[in-house]
Amino acid sequence: MKKIKFLSFLSIFILAACGKEVTTSSEIINYEVDKTYELNKNVIDESNSKTLSFNQNNKVYGTDTGSYEKYDNTYVEGYRITGGALTDFVCLLKTPSYETLSNPLNSSLSNSASYDGIYEFDITYKSETGFSLYYSNSRLFSDPCVFKGTNGDYVNLKIRIDHSSFFRIESSLSDVYIKTLVIKYNPSIKKADSSYLNYQNYRLNIEYTDFSNLKDGDKRRIPSSVTYTSSGEYKINSYKEYTYHTFDYIENNPTKAKDVALVNPVDVASYYMLFRAFPLNYVYKAEVSEMSQYFGDKTRAISHYDGTYGYAKSIPYFIPEDKNKPSYYELDFDTNGTYYGGSRGTGRVVIFEYGLTNEEYKGVPVCLYTDDHYATFAEFMNDGTFGTKFDAEKNRTFYKYSIPKTL
Repeated sequence: MKKIKFLSFLSIFILAACGKEVTTSSEIINYEVDKTYELNKNVIDESNSKTLSFNQNNKVYGTDTGSYEKYDNTYVEGYRITGGALTDFVCLLKTPSYETLSNPLNSSLSNSASYDGIYEFDITYKSETGFSLYYSNSRLFSDPCVFKGTNGDYVNLKIRIDHSSFFRIESSLSDVYIKTLVIKYNPSIKKADSSYLNYQNYRLNIEYTDFSNLKDGDKRRIPSSVTYTSSGEYKINSYKEYTYHTFDYIENNPTKAKDVALVNPVDVASYYMLFRAFPLNYVYKAEVSEMSQYFGDKTRAISHYDGTYGYAKSIPYFIPEDKNKPSYYELDFDTNGTYYGGSRGTGRVVIFEYGLTNEEYKGVPVCLYTDDHYATFAEFMNDGTFGTKFDAEKNRTFYKYSIPKTL
């Protein structure tokens, strides 16, 4: 199968086996014709709303290789879909047998560039087992809402959701015939958070190698904005400077503690790569309570692991000759403003201490970040951004780890 050149990083809902009842941690919705399902938690703001309408005149076909169609200055992507009947917009095809494919991808219809403020889907469809709907303000989704089958009849659903920027309609156990799809959105509502990501897959080397003689107050800088060309040339537009501190600084200047705390994943990764040390507000879990007297709600936990299970199986980590296990640290970060108060949330910067298996990496630590609790990761590129998302523990995107080009 040809590799799919999808621009988005979207989750995949994989069912346990063919023929079994569709289940999910989200509620399974029983359809009713001409009914609106209010899935949103917030008041709908329909001022300045816009409409995207899809029907048989603007088909998106993507059998096996995926395809794109452009609407309203963005792209809608189809994977493993066809035209269906003449009156249908598209048909999402049944997922191939799990007996013949080890990890089949489900058929899907999704957007690759954000439609900010999506709040309603109006869909006319028929299907033996129904479809799944994902939505989110990022390219990664949580569990879907699953709509049941229609007993061979076309039905209409209106689904109102929290304001979102990305959607994904997906089938698995049976074909889903979509006659019409109307999406309402208000572009003034929300913007998708993609500030941590880039798509060029270039990685810069860090120049600093002396980490044994660091002194309190030492300053080092790292690129924060870089322009790349297709030939691999680049221009550094700006740098960001970081200051190394020991805990003596905090004990002597307790009122400065929150000023030196770092909570953004780019800052955390940059600081570690420059100094091979953790920001002072990052402490081991047993010390969180004690250290919160200094850092308050900016106190974060560190965990250390050397396992080869779970998401580690998806990372091409390097093990030096004098070691027999990988070594990696999880540094928590807050994804939605609710970290402080007991819950670690879903965000982590994961640092593989010995680097990865590529020649450019061996012995050089690599920072990864996940905002979906290890479902996917992105690699820190030492340029103020993280690279493209790739699958980790839960197979949520179409991508496997791709080695960036080191410059």
